[in-house]
Amino acid sequence: MTQISPIFEKDTRCPICQTDFKAQAIRSSRIKVLEKWDDFGRRYSESVNPLFYSIWTCPKCLHSSGKDEDFTRAIIQEDKVKLLKHYKYLKRLAGKHVFSGERDAETGIKSLVLAAVCYRLKRRSRAMVASCYMRIAWIIRNLDRSFEEEKRWLERALREYTYAMKNEYSPEIGKLSEYGVFYIIANINHKLGNNELALDYIGKVIENKKKVEPFVLKKAELLYDDLKNYSKPVKEVKAAISEVEEDDMGWIYDMDLTLE
Repeated sequence: MTQISPIFEKDTRCPICQTDFKAQAIRSSRIKVLEKWDDFGRRYSESVNPLFYSIWTCPKCLHSSGKDEDFTRAIIQEDKVKLLKHYKYLKRLAGKHVFSGERDAETGIKSLVLAAVCYRLKRRSRAMVASCYMRIAWIIRNLDRSFEEEKRWLERALREYTYAMKNEYSPEIGKLSEYGVFYIIANINHKLGNNELALDYIGKVIENKKKVEPFVLKKAELLYDDLKNYSKPVKEVKAAISEVEEDDMGWIYDMDLTLE
């Protein structure tokens, strides 16, 4: 019997440069989940990790975004010009990675880095940027690499989620409620050792139980039990978060720190 590949191709068109190409997609029925984590990440079997393919990347202009409708959604002319203007930078970030065909972990990470930059250039919600960083952290965790490597991406995700929830009128948070995102912020803070901040955010969830998704509330109550008797000084990340500015384009050079 012929084994069906978990990867298949879909025809699509880049909304920036109008290039037609075949994007890779995943058959969810072929994915095997080995473990579910408390921050909604998952450990997958070694056969294929769907996170590697969660971003579509145009082979010509390197516009990168979530698959299907997120990739093809209409983009205003001003943002098209901005993306094309930064092509050389995107090319430098991409390096020698090819995003068609099967992807390894490094190529999957690079696609998420490119998407994070493109979301910023298109002025999408900072929560979208955070989700890219979060998925990179999950990939690194799947590879059983050091927590220090994972930590740098968790810190970036925390910065972007926090900014989105504090400053955006309607952050793009997918199917989660705002309390689901507050739980994620609390969870990341806890992982980073910022337990007082974690307690502040988990308190927002516990105090609004009727508005919280049941699967989020269950995780939130477990985290609250871990945190409620904890009291130590908040680390410097609190100051770092308050300094994030919407118009500061210095963020783009931060991406030079990504994997080669």
